[in-house]
Amino acid sequence: MQAIREIIEVKSNKFTFDLPNDFISKKVEIIILPYETKVQKKEKSESKTSVGIFKKYANPALQKLEKSAWKNSLIDKYENH
Repeated sequence: MQAIREIIEVKSNKFTFDLPNDFISKKVEIIILPYETKVQKKEKSESKTSVGIFKKYANPALQKLEKSAWKNSLIDKYENH
């Protein structure tokens, strides 16, 4: 799949775009999104860490079993072999 990405500064509510010849007589999907600079993205990603994102799934009752989980899974799998 060929993709084209171009960042432009919008100066009016219309713009033109030159497509490669490969796109002639084909359907294309056009997606227009506001551009975020890398600084803006970094600020957003620092606001939520993976711990914060998954905290709602934490189960305190199971956290006590985490230290021995690997060992217990091996015992369950190979105990009778």
